[in-house]
Amino acid sequence: MNVNLSAPVFLVKGSDEVILGDEVSSLIQQLVGDGDRTLLLAELSITDHSLEDGGYTIGPVVDASQTFPFLSDRRVVLVRNAAV
Repeated sequence: MNVNLSAPVFLVKGSDEVILGDEVSSLIQQLVGDGDRTLLLAELSITDHSLEDGGYTIGPVVDASQTFPFLSDRRVVLVRNAAV
């Protein structure tokens, strides 16, 4: 998948976990490039932030999105299992 890397948000959605995983990996590789993934990528799963009523809190996603990049001009926040 080749994409416009200047877009601020990307949505990758699908029901086939293998294809979905491949597309997410490809997108992250394009966004991170040769940079250090440990510095550039924050990976979160909504299921880790579930509430008792079945909902979830987006606070950690907002926090990760508002954190300034470290030693880079870009920060990638990957949110898995988000209901859209």
